[in-house]
Amino acid sequence: MTKASEMALQGLRDLSTVQWYIIPLLSLVFYIYTVEMKKAKSTGNWGAVLSGLTLFGMDFINETLNGWIFYLTQRSALWTAPGILGWNY
Repeated sequence: MTKASEMALQGLRDLSTVQWYIIPLLSLVFYIYTVEMKKAKSTGNWGAVLSGLTLFGMDFINETLNGWIFYLTQRSALWTAPGILGWNY
């Protein structure tokens, strides 16, 4: 296993790296989606909702593919970004 993969796995479920501002930010995103879906129901224009779902779907597919590559090779994923743990200060 590569050094970057080891560092990424160490930080994967480390709750000390969670920035808690993400909770209100995620709530804001859910609110915006709710408003856009309400608008789309009345106007029939689903472009904003579909573009957001497309972005989420592609990210989901990319991360799933990356995880499968790591699992099957047991060496490294297609791209590995260990984050702040990878920097030498």
